[in-house]
Amino acid sequence: MIDDSNFDKFEDQDKRRFLSELIIPEGIKILSNLFKVQSPGYLPKFNAQASGCSDRGYMTINAKYNERATYADFILFLGVRNEPSKNYLAYASYCALEQEKMRPVAGFIVWNEAKISFEDGNLMSQLDTFLHEAIHTLFFHPTLFKTFPENSLSQSFLFYDEPASTWKIRGDNVLNQAKAYFACPSLKGVALENAGAVTSAAAPFEKLLF
Repeated sequence: MIDDSNFDKFEDQDKRRFLSELIIPEGIKILSNLFKVQSPGYLPKFNAQASGCSDRGYMTINAKYNERATYADFILFLGVRNEPSKNYLAYASYCALEQEKMRPVAGFIVWNEAKISFEDGNLMSQLDTFLHEAIHTLFFHPTLFKTFPENSLSQSFLFYDEPASTWKIRGDNVLNQAKAYFACPSLKGVALENAGAVTSAAAPFEKLLF
């Protein structure tokens, strides 16, 4: 479920329509096919504001989520800021977890209006950004990695490689894919980004490798 009520804060309505009518619907279609999304269930009521879904108060969250269950498996809150001096297009995080399985049930993506461009050649870049950020809200997040099950060797999913001075992941599936990709059967882990701000370090794969 998409909640884009905070898109009312857009100053440029063409940019708002570019995201709302083109980028986001296409991105949702890709993600739904990729994850084979079935019919949604119900999320119990939760305090989205207190859970951090307002992104430290930058977004206004409807009180309805605190009052009744929502017909959805996941709620993605969309927001916008206008920061020409900042060098980011968007950022994201999960913001609420299912208590039993520690699965994200809500997250947010905040766009930097000043950096949105719908000129020729930028469509795929904006779409890639949406997909990238959406995946951070769903599972690819360093805090969530700590809740992932151990691999078949009873090793933690996330670990710190002391000699390499970097965080790595070693789930069975991701490690098998990486071994095939690098043609390296002895690979012990897949490196995560070890530079950048606290919001980006250990979140994506290491850019020097991928």
